[in-house]
Amino acid sequence: RIIQRGRGGGHRRHYRIIDFRRANHMDMEGTIERIEYDPNRTSFICLVKHEIPEGKYMPLANLEQPYSYIICPLGIRVGYKVSAASTQNMAKREQKVGTYSPVTRLISRCTSQVMASKSKIDPEPGNAMPLKYIPQGTTVHNIQFKPDSTQGLVRAAGGGATIVNHYPDRGLALLKLPSKEQRYFSQDCMATVGEVSNTKHYRENLGKAGRSRNRGRRPMVRGVAMNPVDHPHGGGNGKTAGGRPSVSIWGWLTKSGRKTRNKRKPSSKLIVMTKRQARELVK
Repeated sequence: RIIQRGRGGGHRRHYRIIDFRRANHMDMEGTIERIEYDPNRTSFICLVKHEIPEGKYMPLANLEQPYSYIICPLGIRVGYKVSAASTQNMAKREQKVGTYSPVTRLISRCTSQVMASKSKIDPEPGNAMPLKYIPQGTTVHNIQFKPDSTQGLVRAAGGGATIVNHYPDRGLALLKLPSKEQRYFSQDCMATVGEVSNTKHYRENLGKAGRSRNRGRRPMVRGVAMNPVDHPHGGGNGKTAGGRPSVSIWGWLTKSGRKTRNKRKPSSKLIVMTKRQARELVK
């Protein structure tokens, strides 16, 4: 039984457990031990050694080997320091700084740049923190959909989302995704500062069929080269165009922009501008 056409074989891979949430190493400073290749993703990964303070309770960490993998941001080198902080830790740090004048409080409500400057963790590449502490115009990746959820946006090689604006009164931040889509996120969502590494991945040339087979991709036969019983484009004498719009083997339209998103999704209210609307503005 064929589960997915054109897939099979390939070289054996060992999965590297990536710490996307970085929840077990909050408020800790880590050092980049080395940068590695990961066959399971297009970007590079970093091995981080965390400095666990004495007396800190770590239920999920191995105190003898305090290591974890993170997605490697662009510009990171061996020996760099990275850290992560949650909303609660950042709020405690703000209280330790002291009181501010009414003018400063008013400015802090309108923009997050003042809040970011008061925090000890700077918005440097590799540092993870809530969106409300990251200044406007900063490039981020590894973004949470919802607070305290698994991070899943902008993790491919060369990807980066830009913080367009902050709305503290509504508790939202407007981000521009790599697809040019603009979407609201909660300001408590965690994100990692910087762009994802391996920005030239899209220019990679495999060079031979064997490298494609090592990745688990098998040859794909064209529909016009098949028989009518096997594909809607099959049959005919000589080279024929198929006589209908390009479709898949099951008859689904392939080149007409077939929409698959559910319009009733609650998260559709958070989308300010779709990628199609953004492309029309550019034209």
